[in-house]
Order: sequence, then structure tokens, then C-alpha cells
Amino acid sequence: EQINFCESSPCQNNGTCSADENGYKCQCEMGFTGVDCRFNLDDCASQPCANGATCVDGINKYSCKCPPGYNGTLCQNDLDLCEDYNCGNGTCIEVFGGTQVICLCPAGYTGRNCSTKIGECSINPCLNGGVCVGHIDNYQCECGRGYTGVHCEVNIDDCASQPCHPLHGMCVNSENGFQCYCEDGFVGDRCEIELDGCRSSPCKNATQCINHSGGYECICLPGYTGVNCQINIDECASDPCQNHARCIDAVHGYECVCTPGYTGANCQLEINECDSVPCFNDGHCIDLIDRFECECKFPYKGSMCEKLPCDNPKPCFNGATCVNMLGGDVGFVCLCLPGFTGPQCATNINECSSNPCNEGLCVDGIDYFTCLCPPGYDGPFCQQPVNNCLDHKCEHGATCMDLRNSFRCMCPVGWTGQFCERDKNDCDVIQCHNGGRCVDLFNDYKCECRPGYTGVNCSKNIDDCTHNPCLNNGTCIDMVGSFTCTCLPQYTGEYCEIPFDPCGISPCTSGSTCTTGPNGHPFCICPNGFTGVLCEMNINECVSDPCMNGGSCWDGIAGYICRCPRGYEGTHCHLIADPCREQPCANDATCIATGDNSFTCICSVAFTGTYCDIDVNECQQSKCNNGYCYNTHGSYECRCNAGYTGVDCSVDINECSSLPCLNGATCL
Repeated sequence: EQINFCESSPCQNNGTCSADENGYKCQCEMGFTGVDCRFNLDDCASQPCANGATCVDGINKYSCKCPPGYNGTLCQNDLDLCEDYNCGNGTCIEVFGGTQVICLCPAGYTGRNCSTKIGECSINPCLNGGVCVGHIDNYQCECGRGYTGVHCEVNIDDCASQPCHPLHGMCVNSENGFQCYCEDGFVGDRCEIELDGCRSSPCKNATQCINHSGGYECICLPGYTGVNCQINIDECASDPCQNHARCIDAVHGYECVCTPGYTGANCQLEINECDSVPCFNDGHCIDLIDRFECECKFPYKGSMCEKLPCDNPKPCFNGATCVNMLGGDVGFVCLCLPGFTGPQCATNINECSSNPCNEGLCVDGIDYFTCLCPPGYDGPFCQQPVNNCLDHKCEHGATCMDLRNSFRCMCPVGWTGQFCERDKNDCDVIQCHNGGRCVDLFNDYKCECRPGYTGVNCSKNIDDCTHNPCLNNGTCIDMVGSFTCTCLPQYTGEYCEIPFDPCGISPCTSGSTCTTGPNGHPFCICPNGFTGVLCEMNINECVSDPCMNGGSCWDGIAGYICRCPRGYEGTHCHLIADPCREQPCANDATCIATGDNSFTCICSVAFTGTYCDIDVNECQQSKCNNGYCYNTHGSYECRCNAGYTGVDCSVDINECSSLPCLNGATCL
């Protein structure tokens, strides 16, 4: 009896079962796979969701769970979270990569949506009993005694000012105050009272220390004051010194250091400098501060009226003699030296005022003048014309021409120079060309030419090609003092006298053949794949872009290779590759090309996997009812328990069929 392998409904998830004598095959619904259609295809495998969204796999479908800030089927749309968010008086901004929004509130507002106005003390921010005073957009805390800070949060350290006695008390800060803890023998709010005040000898500059109840008293020496007589009384504090004097304090007194011109205990008295009658010759003395001035009677002078008019400084200039004249208007008379005039002989007499120098320039001196004569004139008054040719030095028969304050020598032919003393160098005005050297002759010259030149001035180039020195039809090019031969390609040498093979040392490269061209020059015959005059360039066969379908061209020698992309093959990548050609499917599975260089393996019921290389464990679905299932390659085998047989061990063996019971016994 043929077993119906589909009877047990092995195909799951509504798969369609088809059976034959060897087993069964499941045709799965869309979205399922596997031998028995038990596996849901992962529709999220291609990662279709964008922007970090989570893909949720379904049956033949998927859905994208978008992160904050994105929407759309694939979460591809970037949301503007601020578009529908109300920040009231503030500004909306996106944070945390666009996943959340916050409101930036202006001054005077707070809250999630900047809707709460602050500065009205509604939240009572002041601590420690501080009173909140509201302002526009802010507030101020008026703190109680003992506290400070923006919110009255700081307890003022009342010990910071060191209110307790620095030696006999210790300050302990408390809320809104302080307390002084006193050393033994001291009392008072600040430990300032010594019970036995005189015990420590507190009086410094005193005659006696007297104890009182709760204190002591110091009897100070004159000039001292203070609780302990420690302060020297500053007698200068009342500014007793007058007239800008400097006060120096002393013990029980002071001393005034007077400015010049004053005296007295307090510098109150001005010194009269006129008491000593310092002015002479009945001069009137005027008392000033720390000095005096004398008003002199005419004609006396000097700081003390001690000088006559002719005493230093003398009033007469330029060496004049001063004579005192007590009865005159000025008190003196100046006797001038020759050449000077004026009451004090200060004026130089101008001896040039009469224009004594004819054509010359008059220079005034002291009691004299000097005439500077122009060219051509001489004499003390520039009255005599000068003949400059009377003592001329013209040589070689030259004629002297008298000029104003000079002369000129008119030279005969062949002579030159200021005095016609030198032979005239004709080379000074004659130029020898092409490097020729000029040789001076008397009233003549001669050019000594360099090799290759001739002529009076060496201006003519000698033609060295006149005798046709170049052989074998070489071209002669004339040079300076020489020539050069330009040879035909078949010849070389100075005179083109040596035959020459242009291919003797072949210039051709890349294995090309050298031959002599019709012009006598070497000619290169290139092998395939090369070009250029010397066959030095490899022809790039990839220039024509022969590779199709995105193939990459690799240039070679006289050829190319196309590197084809996936899915193409052939010399030019022009053929679509058959992905099944290499038989990628195992275990006799059927390969089906699906396009884009991909394929699908259709497996037999006994195998699974992308390449049908995974053996299906048929024991997972077997019905070895009375036995043990053993998986085999492509199938399974039921190993039956004792007493059973059949493919699935479903047949109970009838041990009585062999009639084992004798003597008419009944076999059970």
C-alpha cells in the first residue's frame, strides 16, 4: 500500500503539500520558506528603514518604527518638531540630534513653555526671612540682619571684623551676631576690661598706674596721651609754624624750621634785609622776602649801586674808550676807534658806500674796503683791462686768441690740446669695425683687422667659401675667419668627406626596423601597437572605449583586456553572464536565473539552504511510531522496536504466523 506523505499535513502556514512515492513537497504561501514552510521570510533583511528606524518584520510585509523627529513609511521624512510646538514668549530649538525640543526663555520668563513670568516674587526665592521685592523681569531680596547674598543664603561672619580683644578674647560667630569668650582676668562684651588692670604694667609713658573697679587709669607724662599713655601727643597737629615753615614734633613740644627770610619761635617774624644799609652811593633799599633790591641814583648802577657807568659791563663797543661824565645826560662818553661810529660805537662805517670799485665788487672791512675784480680787469679799483695773450703758452705755431680773463690756442692741422701740445689722435673719431684695432698716424690712421675681415675700417667679411671646400654636394656656410659644411644625410666629417649610414646606430625603439628614407634620414617601421617617429609610443587601444556595460579597459601591447562588472562577460563585456553556468546549486537542485546576475536554487524535499547544501532532518517530522528515527542523506530510516516492522514501524509483527506452538496449542 502506497504511503500518502501529505496525510500528516507536514506543510505549515497554509503551504500546499504535493506527494509522490518518494516523499512530499510544500508550495509555500508568500512570506514563508523552508521544506515545510515553517520559516517566516525576514522582510527586514534589506534594512529598508532609514534614519536609524527599527524594522518590525511581518508576514510578507514589514513596518518601520521611527525615532523621534522622523516619519513616513520608511521614516525618510525629517520632522520639524518646533513647527507645532508652542514656546509662548521663548524660542524653540531642537536638541539631542533633533529628537527633542526645548524653549529658550527671554529675561523675565520661565517654565516649560516660557509662559511663567518671573520677577513677581511668586515663588518667594528669598531665604532666612529675606523680603522679596519684585521688579520688571527680575527681583531683589532685602536680607535681614546677619545675612547677605542674592537669596540671603549667606550667613555674615560677624567675627570677620575681629570685634573681640585680639589678645584676651576669642570670637565665636552665631546667627545674627557673635560672642566673645574672655581669657581669665578679663571681662566685658569684648574682653576689653582687665580685672587687675595694673598687673600687666599696661602704662607705657606714665608716672603712675591706678586700679579702679573693673579697670585701671594711667597718669601720663607730659606730652603723652591714650588709655595706656602710648600715644605721643603731636604738638604739630595745630600747625603752629607760620610762613610755610616745617614743624618737627618732639616730646611735649615742637620745633619750627623757618623758610629763608623768616625767624621767631613760630617763624612769625620777617627778617628786614635792609637793616644793614647795603646800598651804596645813596641808593634806596627795598626789603623783600629773604632778599633786597637797591634803587640807584643817576648815574650809578649795580645790584648795590656800587658801579659807575664805565664799570663792567662797559657800555661802549668795538674797543672804544669809555669816559665817565657824571653831569651828562647818560653819564658817559664813548671815544670810537677808526671805522666805527654811534653813541656807543656800535655802528661799522661802510667804506663801500661811495662805489669805489668801477666794474668790481666792493667788500667792506673795518676802516677799509677790498675790490673783487671781474674777469679781464685788474688794479686796486678794477680799472685796468687784462691782455691774457701777453704771456701765453701756445705751442707748434698756434695762434693765441685773447678772451675775457682767459685765452684760447688755435691749433694747426695735426695738433690738439689746450696749448696745442699733443699730436691729434685720429683714432678718437675713427672707428675700426668688427673688433679691428686702430693705429694712430700723423694726421692719419690705420685699422689692423681681425682674421676674417678686411677693408679700410675692417667692415668687409672675407668669404671663406670662395674655393668650395665642402665635398659631396655639402653646403658651405661662411663664418668669421672660417666656414662650416652642412652635409647630406649620407655624409659626415668637417668637409662632408666621410660616408654615413643613418641606421648604423639605430635610433628606432620598441623592436622596430630602421631603414634609410628617401631624404637620407633614418625611417622607423613600427610593429603592431606602437607609433611615433622612433616607435617610442605605445598605442592606447582603450581610447575608443571598447568595453561595454561599465567594463574597465586595460591597455596592452597591440591589444586590450576588458574587466567586466558583475553580471557581464565576453571580450567586450557585451554578454549577460549566466549565473547558473557554474552549477552553484548542490544535491541535483534546479538553478533558475532571476536577473541582475543572481539565481535561485529549487531544492528537493530532502535539502534546503540557498545552495540546497543543507540536509533536511526528516526525523523532525517522521512517524516512527514504534521505533527510533535515524536521519540519512536525503531521507530517514526507522529502526523498529522488537515486534514491529514497516517503513514507519507501524506494523505489528505476528509472531504466531510461523505456528510456533506444538501439539495443538493456541498461539497468542
